[in-house]
Amino acid sequence: MTMLRIGDLSQHFISLRHGVALRSALAKQTEQLASGRHSDLPRALGAAQARHTQAAFRLGEISEYLTSAKTAARFASAQQLGFEQINGARELLSARLIDPATTQAPGQISGHAAAAKAAFADVTAALNAATGGRYTFGGTSVSQPPLIGADAHLLALTATLAGGGVADSIEAAVNTWFGAGGGYETTALQGDDQPVTFPLDGHTMIRLPAGAAHGAIRNVLSGLALAAVAGDQTIPLDDATRQDLLQRAGRGLHRAAGPLVDLMATVGQSQFRIEVTTERLTAEQIELSRHHNDATLIEMESTATRIQLLQVQLETHYTLVNRLSRLSLATLS
Repeated sequence: MTMLRIGDLSQHFISLRHGVALRSALAKQTEQLASGRHSDLPRALGAAQARHTQAAFRLGEISEYLTSAKTAARFASAQQLGFEQINGARELLSARLIDPATTQAPGQISGHAAAAKAAFADVTAALNAATGGRYTFGGTSVSQPPLIGADAHLLALTATLAGGGVADSIEAAVNTWFGAGGGYETTALQGDDQPVTFPLDGHTMIRLPAGAAHGAIRNVLSGLALAAVAGDQTIPLDDATRQDLLQRAGRGLHRAAGPLVDLMATVGQSQFRIEVTTERLTAEQIELSRHHNDATLIEMESTATRIQLLQVQLETHYTLVNRLSRLSLATLS
């Protein structure tokens, strides 16, 4: 029976441990060569680990801000499109109503009023539009349409005018309806007047207008409603008063152009800021990603060289172990 001395066992375990270490190192280097990245990144980075962690955190921030910017851009674009549709309806009807030759022509009252009612419905539909599952013109109340339906809205308004009156009183009543605390706010408006905010980066915040609650929109709706009221036969008015109301509505729609264009310009400025910020964040993301990825990548040529050296060492180790295992007093004599 072959007996192993304590020294022999010690050498045996040392040899085993050395073999395991070589195989482990070779497997690690092979894995790194296959992936192209450090398997033990903290050890590879050393003192640069803190900067690498900060870069990873900032990349996460940028990703969130870019998502917010994309949502803001889509929201602002939808608002701008809606405002353009509203301004188009305002401009078309204003030109039609402001001309005395058309509003005073016999038999034209009902046609102009019908066009105004259709335009009112179109504007209401534009204000009740949604994008990405959120209503665009309801302020922070984005889960429901900001306005009730156009027919219900006009019905509620005309109910307050059932007694008729002169053009001055009718116009004043319509203006009161769309003014602060009027029927528009208490009956028709389902949204709020708070701007919709989107964080873009750190201290940069985009605020988009509520839309339906904005004074510029109320001016347009007021003009359209006044023209629609002029043709409502349930209100006792003579033709001269109806013609006067149509012309007043046309002038009101003409005056509404300035505030509406200003509102569109405000959204346009927000769109520009979103675009500039998105470009800046994207550039920062690309640069940070490059440095971040470079820090994790291995040097392929040197790694391949280390693998070759480890293979040679492992082969040499196995050769020595094999030879030592065959040694005996007989072979040494």
